[in-house]
Amino acid sequence: MKSFLFFFLAPFVFLAGCSKGERTTVETSLHMGTFVSISLPGKSPDEASRFAVEADRIMEEMEGSLSVFRKNSDVSLLNRSAGGRVKVSDYTWRILNLALKYAEISDGCFDPTAGPLIRLWGFNGGTVPERIPDSESIKAVLKNVGYGRLILRDNGKELSAWLNRKDVSIDLGGIAKGYAVDVCFNKILDMGVSNLMVNAGGNIRCAGESARDRPWTVGVRDPFNKDVIVGKIILENGMAVATSGDYERFVEIEGKRYSHIMDPRTGYPAEGMAGVTVLGNTAVECDAMSTAFFVSGTNKVMEILEKLENCNVLFIPDRHPLEIWITPGFEKYFEPENGLKNRVFVLSSVCAD
Repeated sequence: MKSFLFFFLAPFVFLAGCSKGERTTVETSLHMGTFVSISLPGKSPDEASRFAVEADRIMEEMEGSLSVFRKNSDVSLLNRSAGGRVKVSDYTWRILNLALKYAEISDGCFDPTAGPLIRLWGFNGGTVPERIPDSESIKAVLKNVGYGRLILRDNGKELSAWLNRKDVSIDLGGIAKGYAVDVCFNKILDMGVSNLMVNAGGNIRCAGESARDRPWTVGVRDPFNKDVIVGKIILENGMAVATSGDYERFVEIEGKRYSHIMDPRTGYPAEGMAGVTVLGNTAVECDAMSTAFFVSGTNKVMEILEKLENCNVLFIPDRHPLEIWITPGFEKYFEPENGLKNRVFVLSSVCAD
């Protein structure tokens, strides 16, 4: 008889197969405002604790550098010092480079300088407005948004960054968890682990198998019903997956719900998608691009994917009846639930919006 280990950590349901007699130890801690879990098939709790300690150390160090909520982090210092150059850590330097890379690839749909917009709409320390921000307020904030305003420098002795306008600020919430997953994943593999899943709030990367001859399997949650999955993703060795959705963090203004995911091009919360899942080689890429594709929708998805390697996307538009749109390469890994097989559509170069 098959048994399963279930994790209800949004936005996925994890279905990691376990054979009778086999042990999978799961170490869970709280970092970056979410639960971080390390699943280790075949490891006892005593063995797993050694890897969990190292993961905690890495997560704490990165959070200390990258969090907008920590006054002394590199990111907070950079934001306070906008207009001037700031020395940054290696962790910060690398993630800022990656953030600029994915901002350029996505034509600005992902943008690390969207911090002022996020706060304008009441997130990350901002006050939820009683009314929808007017066009003039949005235009004023947009003057301080644009990834070209983030400049990095490596003079061979020191890594530094600066924001070229006083009111510019960065927010790495759309990429930091994925980056943290990759760093922990690679470190634990270097410590001799073969079978592993690292998850930070739904940003996942796996190695090996969940049990003998059984791959890691992830169930994608229905964005309209948190207790239901729309299908399963079969993950191969080293693969990563991340989802962006409008159902976890939102505000209500004048009776309408608005997502925390901003469209940096317009200044308004992104609309049109309920959930976007990205499958790829690294968790950082999946994290950033799930945000980017949530903003862009299916528009130009195939064109953008040409700039990436082994990256595929699943879209669930914000409309009824439920539809699931996938890029051609996603078919290999996705098993829709029986009642939804006729609701799955494969994208081509033609836009589905």
